[in-house]
Amino acid sequence: MPLHRAACRAQGVGLRRVSCPADSRWVGLLGFSAVLTLWLGSGFLIGMGCRRDAGLTRPDNTTAFQIRCDPAALSISRHGRGTTTCTVTSTAGFTGDVQLTCADLPEGVTCELSPAAVTVPAGGAVSSRLEVRVGSVRAGDYSFRVVGTFTSSGPVGSVEQRSSFSIRLTVPAPDFSVACSPSDLRIPRGGSGATLCTVNSTNGFDESVRWGCAGQPSGVTCDFSPASVVPPPDGSASSGLTVRVAANVNAGTYSFQVRGTTGTQTRSTSLQLTVTAPGGGDFSIACSPSSLTIPQKGEDTTTCTVTSVGGFTGRVRLSCAGQPSRVDCQFDPNTVEPSPGSPVASTLRLKVDEKVNPGTYVFQVQGTSGDLSRSTSIQLTVVASQIARLSVEWVGRLPGSHFAGPAGGGGAWDPQNNPK
Repeated sequence: MPLHRAACRAQGVGLRRVSCPADSRWVGLLGFSAVLTLWLGSGFLIGMGCRRDAGLTRPDNTTAFQIRCDPAALSISRHGRGTTTCTVTSTAGFTGDVQLTCADLPEGVTCELSPAAVTVPAGGAVSSRLEVRVGSVRAGDYSFRVVGTFTSSGPVGSVEQRSSFSIRLTVPAPDFSVACSPSDLRIPRGGSGATLCTVNSTNGFDESVRWGCAGQPSGVTCDFSPASVVPPPDGSASSGLTVRVAANVNAGTYSFQVRGTTGTQTRSTSLQLTVTAPGGGDFSIACSPSSLTIPQKGEDTTTCTVTSVGGFTGRVRLSCAGQPSRVDCQFDPNTVEPSPGSPVASTLRLKVDEKVNPGTYVFQVQGTSGDLSRSTSIQLTVVASQIARLSVEWVGRLPGSHFAGPAGGGGAWDPQNNPK
């Protein structure tokens, strides 16, 4: 028969205080003989727990096994993941199969226990790996529980025992930083220069960042290509910045800011600009087109022109900087010699290896003459190759053709390497 806590106290049966879930009540079950002798205070309790629809559920952490997770606190950025190890330990000789789950997870947070069920040996312990994934979750501090459940059946119905462990979860605020390289530009009056500006994501930041300049002298303009970027979570995205100096800007050294803005967040980096007077001798470089789309294992060309500024004469060596790995730059010629009023062009051929990942990249074309270095930005979009590779293997001579295998018979033919 069900025995409530108050009845047990009235008859002197000592019970430990426990807490039951809201959807159940604490009860005890008495043996038949105990019903007849309860008034003497000698009744005995053969089962206790929290009554639900069927069977008994013991309150958390009153069971014969315990759960502990190490580390017990995780810091995971948005769109990130983290792990901890949860160990189930037997106490008082407990042995049995324990099911592991997560409870009270914040919205946007998921967990996976591997394995999700463990067999606990008597007096021993067994571990499970817990992976926590964080989606689009607001920054803040959260907590959830890892719950172990053991269910057994007996004369009075099923008995469910639980143990749980609380884990603290911190989701840091997404953020980003900006940087430009080179950060020191030397441009003659009436000329231009270029640098590469990058947004770096931290803590899962993945929002659109809009570029801009602030504090530059009058007559100096900034042109970003593209004007805004979206970095992948904990990744980076770049834009080329062209700085143009009007002919009426006074010679001298200036400092101004390159800013990246998203919503109410603004991050900045400093650029130093040295404006030189005409006659000091300088040059500029520009490529047309400045944006190319090339498939994997493909190639294309653009024309890069070096122009004398302020009476410059001299040899300028051309090169690329910051291009993706396996993208080859070839200039023809790779050295030019402009003079006042006579710009010189060079053809840049870009070759993209088949292992270059599809995507959009920005890199620099540089011209160097002594201690002078000028650059311009190139935007390269790599698309997946649509060419399917076909190979044919045969033994002996290929019927109806002049292809024959090596001595001993056999061979291979690849149409891309042997088109005929």
